[in-house]
Amino acid sequence: MKKLLLILATLVFALTYLPSRVTAAPTVKVSPKSIEVNVGETCVFNVLVELSSGTIQEVVIDVTGFPSGSVLEASIINQRDRKYEAQVDMKIDQPGTYTLTFKIDVTYKDGKTTVTKTVTETVVVKVIKKEVEVL
Repeated sequence: MKKLLLILATLVFALTYLPSRVTAAPTVKVSPKSIEVNVGETCVFNVLVELSSGTIQEVVIDVTGFPSGSVLEASIINQRDRKYEAQVDMKIDQPGTYTLTFKIDVTYKDGKTTVTKTVTETVVVKVIKKEVEVL
């Protein structure tokens, strides 16, 4: 009987106290996962961060893996309490296949708790040199 009461008390504790202490983790998506562009063309990546509860405080996007001389621009498209959308434009002038790493730090507040979570997404960019036909 004591064992049954202990199990019941543990279950009640787990169902009532713990959910209020667990914060909702953000979902992060970078798209497209793979893209092919010509040398000098701009490739566009969309970054979406969503929370099921709480408020997004800050999003930091760090992109690595592109060659030197590339042009990289980021802009916020939409920013609300639970949704953050950004666009990253990149122009690469050297042909080749590049694996880019998007390291996204999301700081959010859920209740009184402030949490920072880092998510890493990988995308592949294939830059081709457009062949010109000489007539």
